Amino acid sequence: MGLREVKDRLSHIPGIESLTVEQRNGTEIYSLGDQRFEIPKGNASVRSRVQSLANAFQPVAQPEFQPLGLIMSDEPTPLPTVEIVPQAIQTVVVSEPIKRSVTGASHLGSSIASLIAAIKGEVDAAHTDLQSAAADVRDGINTVKSVAKHLRTEADDIRSSLGQFSNGGPE
Repeated sequence: MGLREVKDRLSHIPGIESLTVEQRNGTEIYSLGDQRFEIPKGNASVRSRVQSLANAFQPVAQPEFQPLGLIMSDEPTPLPTVEIVPQAIQTVVVSEPIKRSVTGASHLGSSIASLIAAIKGEVDAAHTDLQSAAADVRDGINTVKSVAKHLRTEADDIRSSLGQFSNGGPE
C-alpha cells in the first residue's frame, strides 16, 4: 500500500497531507507533525494498518471549558497573620576527630602511586628492549656492509686476474 493510498483513506484527518513514511529495519514509521507510529512490515492487513494509523493520528477532542462557579468579589481576602521569629544559632561541638575515610579509600593514593611506578617500570623495560633491538639492527647493517665490501674486493680481484689475459693482443 503506497503513501498516496494511505493519505486518501485517511483524508478525514486534519493535516494528513503532511504524513510521511520511513522504512527502517523491516518497520514502516509514519510521522504526522510531532507524532510517530510504527507498524512492522508485513504483519498486518491493509485494512488493519489503515485503522491503526487512523486511531493513532485521530485528533483528540478537547473538553469544553466549563467555569467552576467561582464568585468574584471586590472585597480583599483576609490573610492569616504569621509572626517571623529568628531561630537561635546552633553551634556544633566535635568531640571526636572526623574520620578521613568513610569508604575505605584511604589507601587509594598509594595504590595509584604504585600503579604509576609499575607502568614506568614497564615503559623503561620496553625502552631497553627497543635499544637492544636497534643495536641488533645496526649489527645486521654493519654485517651487510662488510659483505658488500668483501664482494667488491673479490670482484676487483677477479677483474685484475682477467685483465692480465686481456692486456695486449697477440704479436
